[in-house]
Amino acid sequence: MTALLVLLECCLHQYNYAISTAIILFSFLAVVQMSIISFKPAFKSFVTGYWLKIEIFVVYVIIIHYVWNITIVSLSYIASRENYRRSIGSLLRPVWRELTA
Repeated sequence: MTALLVLLECCLHQYNYAISTAIILFSFLAVVQMSIISFKPAFKSFVTGYWLKIEIFVVYVIIIHYVWNITIVSLSYIASRENYRRSIGSLLRPVWRELTA
Protein backbone atom coordinates (compact mmCIF):
# COMPACT_ATOMS: atom_id res chain seq x y z
CA MET A 1 0.00 0.00 0.00
CA THR A 2 2.82 2.40 0.81
CA ALA A 3 4.50 1.74 -2.53
CA LEU A 4 1.23 2.50 -4.31
CA LEU A 5 0.88 5.79 -2.44
CA VAL A 6 4.48 6.75 -3.24
CA LEU A 7 3.89 5.93 -6.91
CA LEU A 8 0.75 8.05 -6.94
CA GLU A 9 2.58 10.87 -5.20
CA CYS A 10 5.46 10.84 -7.68
CA CYS A 11 3.60 10.31 -10.94
CA LEU A 12 0.25 12.02 -10.59
CA HIS A 13 0.13 15.59 -9.40
CA GLN A 14 -3.52 15.53 -8.29
CA TYR A 15 -2.61 13.08 -5.49
CA ASN A 16 -0.32 15.55 -3.71
CA TYR A 17 -1.82 14.97 -0.29
CA ALA A 18 -2.20 11.16 -0.28
CA ILE A 19 1.08 10.57 1.55
CA SER A 20 0.39 13.39 4.00
CA THR A 21 -3.02 11.92 4.74
CA ALA A 22 -1.52 8.49 5.41
CA ILE A 23 1.11 9.94 7.73
CA ILE A 24 -1.45 12.00 9.65
CA LEU A 25 -3.90 9.11 10.04
CA PHE A 26 -1.27 6.62 11.18
CA SER A 27 0.21 9.20 13.56
CA PHE A 28 -3.24 9.80 15.02
CA LEU A 29 -3.69 6.04 15.40
CA ALA A 30 -0.33 5.80 17.21
CA VAL A 31 -1.23 8.66 19.56
CA VAL A 32 -4.58 7.07 20.40
CA GLN A 33 -2.88 3.73 20.98
CA MET A 34 -0.21 5.27 23.22
CA SER A 35 -2.79 7.26 25.19
CA ILE A 36 -4.99 4.24 25.80
CA ILE A 37 -2.06 2.05 26.84
CA SER A 38 -0.72 4.78 29.16
CA PHE A 39 -3.90 6.04 30.78
CA LYS A 40 -6.34 3.14 30.51
CA PRO A 41 -4.33 -0.11 30.64
CA ALA A 42 -7.54 -2.09 31.12
CA PHE A 43 -8.49 -1.28 27.51
CA LYS A 44 -5.08 -2.23 26.09
CA SER A 45 -6.59 -5.18 24.23
CA PHE A 46 -8.62 -2.78 22.04
CA VAL A 47 -5.51 -1.22 20.50
CA THR A 48 -3.22 -4.25 20.18
CA GLY A 49 -3.26 -7.57 18.36
CA TYR A 50 -6.30 -8.37 16.25
CA TRP A 51 -8.01 -5.03 16.96
CA LEU A 52 -4.92 -3.16 15.78
CA LYS A 53 -5.12 -4.98 12.44
CA ILE A 54 -8.75 -3.92 12.12
CA GLU A 55 -7.85 -0.31 12.95
CA ILE A 56 -5.06 -0.31 10.35
CA PHE A 57 -7.48 -1.76 7.79
CA VAL A 58 -9.95 1.05 8.56
CA VAL A 59 -7.17 3.62 8.04
CA TYR A 60 -6.38 2.04 4.66
CA VAL A 61 -10.08 2.20 3.72
CA ILE A 62 -10.15 5.90 4.65
CA ILE A 63 -7.06 6.57 2.51
CA ILE A 64 -8.51 4.64 -0.45
CA HIS A 65 -11.76 6.60 -0.10
CA TYR A 66 -9.77 9.85 -0.03
CA VAL A 67 -7.81 8.94 -3.17
CA TRP A 68 -11.04 7.83 -4.89
CA ASN A 69 -12.67 11.18 -4.12
CA ILE A 70 -9.64 13.04 -5.46
CA THR A 71 -9.88 10.99 -8.66
CA ILE A 72 -13.60 11.68 -9.12
CA VAL A 73 -13.24 15.40 -8.44
CA SER A 74 -10.24 15.80 -10.75
CA LEU A 75 -11.92 13.84 -13.55
CA SER A 76 -15.11 15.89 -13.25
CA TYR A 77 -13.01 19.07 -13.28
CA ILE A 78 -11.20 17.93 -16.43
CA ALA A 79 -14.52 17.02 -18.07
CA SER A 80 -16.04 20.39 -17.20
CA ARG A 81 -13.01 22.19 -18.66
CA GLU A 82 -13.29 20.17 -21.87
CA ASN A 83 -17.00 20.97 -22.14
CA TYR A 84 -16.20 24.65 -21.57
CA ARG A 85 -13.55 24.59 -24.30
CA ARG A 86 -15.97 22.94 -26.71
CA SER A 87 -18.69 25.50 -25.99
CA ILE A 88 -16.27 28.43 -26.39
CA GLY A 89 -14.94 26.88 -29.58
CA SER A 90 -18.42 26.54 -31.05
CA LEU A 91 -19.17 30.16 -30.17
CA LEU A 92 -15.95 31.51 -31.67
CA ARG A 93 -15.92 29.43 -34.86
CA PRO A 94 -18.50 31.57 -36.77
CA VAL A 95 -16.71 34.77 -35.71
CA TRP A 96 -13.37 33.36 -36.85
CA ARG A 97 -14.85 32.39 -40.24
CA GLU A 98 -16.16 35.92 -40.75
CA LEU A 99 -12.81 37.44 -39.81
CA THR A 100 -10.82 35.20 -42.15
CA ALA A 101 -13.25 35.35 -45.10
